[in-house]
Parts: sequence; C-alpha cells; structure tokens
Amino acid sequence: MKQKLFAKIRFSPELQDFWPTVFLTAEAHLNDNNEDVGPWSIHADLLLPPDQSGISFAWISFLSPKAPFAELPPLKPFKLTLGSTVIAKCIISDQCITSVQPQSEMPHTENDFVNNPHNSIREAA
Repeated sequence: MKQKLFAKIRFSPELQDFWPTVFLTAEAHLNDNNEDVGPWSIHADLLLPPDQSGISFAWISFLSPKAPFAELPPLKPFKLTLGSTVIAKCIISDQCITSVQPQSEMPHTENDFVNNPHNSIREAA
C-alpha cells in the first residue's frame, strides 16, 4: 500500500507564474543532521491552488517505497526542487499518515468537502 502524508507547501514567491494548481511532482531533499538526504521523488495532490502567499495544503506520497517518510520529523521544513531550482518548502503534519488502497479497491464515492463542507458523501458520477 502507498503511504500518503498531509502537508503544507509554501511555494517560492519569485516563481509565482509557475505555481501548480492541481498537482506537483518534484524532488524532496530531506535534512538529517544538517546533511541533505535524497533527493526522493514525491507527488503532491493539492487540495486547492496556492493562495496569494504561495501556501497550499496537499496529500503527498513518495514514489519510492524505500523513501524514509516514516522518519520525517513533523513540522520540520524540507526543500522541494525541480532540477537545481528550489520551488517550495514542505512541512509534514504530524498526525495525518494514511494508507491508500490501490485504485481498483477504492470505493466508488467521493466527498467534495474542501469545496462544499456541508454536503455529505455522494456516489461518484
């Protein structure tokens, strides 16, 4: 099973014209005792596009099952890069690790709670 983590991503202001609005695939550079560990490829599904200050919340997952996601210290930022360009800083929330079932086993419902918090779960179209 794939592990997903809830995270806050702050995109670099100077790259505002290139901020993603739906998803991001980038390299994560995890810091361990002042050493750069990685890069580890990640995929982030943004809940909403970044706000005016470049902040977005997302579910992130590491593409490699060997990535040290379980050892990430909560609330400690790490760099996200594309090539040598730092595009964002990412902070993992401390209590939001979830296992995700493969697509074929997922229930056929969806919840639009981000955009419509008062609606209940409904059948997917």
